Amino acid sequence: MDAERILVDIMLERMITPAGPPPSTMAAPMAAVPVPAAQSPPALPAKKAPSHARKVWGMLGSVLYYLFLLALLAGVLVYSRGGGNSSFFGYRYYNVLTSSMQSVYPQGSMVFVHLTDPKEIQVGDDITFYRDPTTVITHRVIEIVPDLDGQGTPGFRTKGVDNALADRDVVLGANVVGTVSLSIPALGFLFSYLRERFWLAALLLILLTATVRVFRSLLRREKKHSKSGAGAPFKYRGKTHEKGCY
Repeated sequence: MDAERILVDIMLERMITPAGPPPSTMAAPMAAVPVPAAQSPPALPAKKAPSHARKVWGMLGSVLYYLFLLALLAGVLVYSRGGGNSSFFGYRYYNVLTSSMQSVYPQGSMVFVHLTDPKEIQVGDDITFYRDPTTVITHRVIEIVPDLDGQGTPGFRTKGVDNALADRDVVLGANVVGTVSLSIPALGFLFSYLRERFWLAALLLILLTATVRVFRSLLRREKKHSKSGAGAPFKYRGKTHEKGCY
């Protein structure tokens, strides 16, 4: 009986006592370990958009180029149809055919003549005049005759700068076209050549324009390709490859 009572007391004692290790021996809570945040891939540099000024200059260059082609075609057409009798904004233009003014206007130059009142012409001016109905001369004025015909019309003694002697005849003011304002070397040769082959020249200019457009397009494509970078992926036959050498 005593043994049974002792066993019952032990069992009751165990049921009342809380389970688990004493407080002093309990493990301390574990500290939270920070989880590193996922790193995003580095951002690619943004493509630099072309500046507004660059676009404007590009458009202006194209406009000037096409205006030049149109002006050249129009000038050759007028020159071929009317010779030197057609005027543009008070100017006429002539091809220099001889060497009498070689040091000033070389043979083959184009001279642009401003239609001028004979009374405004002075000594030292280079004038263009009709020697006869079919011959046009450009020489320098060396002397002015105030009243050549007795009616107040001035006359002009002229001389080619590279000629040894002055012109024999005095130029009547009524035969003067005007004074030379501008000359462009070799342009007269070009106009004379194109005048005889106008439609061929027009075709060549059209082909030149098309060639320039194609070349500029290829150049822009090449620049765009070079700016894309050597490591940018591209797809070929459904697979992704890396640009560069292997």
